[in-house]
Amino acid sequence: MLTMFQLCQVMVMISFSSSITLLASDQLHPAEVEALTQIGKTVKEDGQPSLKFVGRCQSGRVVETEPTSAGNSTIECNCSITDDNYCHITSFQLEDYDLPGRLPPELANLTYVQNMSVESNQFSGVVPPELGKLVNLKTLILSGNKLVGTLPEALAQIKDLKDFRASDNNLNGTVPEFIGNWTQLQKLSLEANQFSGTIPSQLGDLVNLTDLFLSGNKLNGSVPDSFFKTDKKIDVSYNNFSLPPSCQDHQ
Repeated sequence: MLTMFQLCQVMVMISFSSSITLLASDQLHPAEVEALTQIGKTVKEDGQPSLKFVGRCQSGRVVETEPTSAGNSTIECNCSITDDNYCHITSFQLEDYDLPGRLPPELANLTYVQNMSVESNQFSGVVPPELGKLVNLKTLILSGNKLVGTLPEALAQIKDLKDFRASDNNLNGTVPEFIGNWTQLQKLSLEANQFSGTIPSQLGDLVNLTDLFLSGNKLNGSVPDSFFKTDKKIDVSYNNFSLPPSCQDHQ
């Protein structure tokens, strides 16, 4: 049987433990805070971030961005997605900030993110292969930057991607065959780049694909006739294709 003193000790310990849980309940995971910090460091030549991310899940479950007057940021987080007493970012949208520098590979530390968009900035360099670690992604939008090089093979690891857009960059090489493994893909936009070669036949097997935009590249060969026998939204103009007979008949 507990004495009054022992009972008070137990009550104090319970109260103290509860306080720790409450204090930590809105904290982002340290690796995700570091990822946000690295993004902030890319936006100014002198290394002093002009964007500041608040490392807590606010009452609305959104990580705040400072300054709020520029660009369009929506960074959502969830504090009940795991049992590690940390909140995790589930949606990362950082658009129209004209951010320079490389696209930080530290974005791969946002391992719980499902939707990511860095559209309409000035990110340069290659697409980090580390993004392939974001296996929970459903949407990845890289459009409107200055990205170069090829799409890394590591992106094939993202199995449940539904929306991939990388238009208006300087990407080159061929359209990757691994896109055919994104069986859930509904929208693919690679227009206004420097892609060459033919359209991979695997794209014709994407039964969920409704929007395909490949215009403004250097693609050649023929457009699969099956593309014109569906109600998909397709734009393959401004390339070097030879049109199939079924398409020519409708000109």
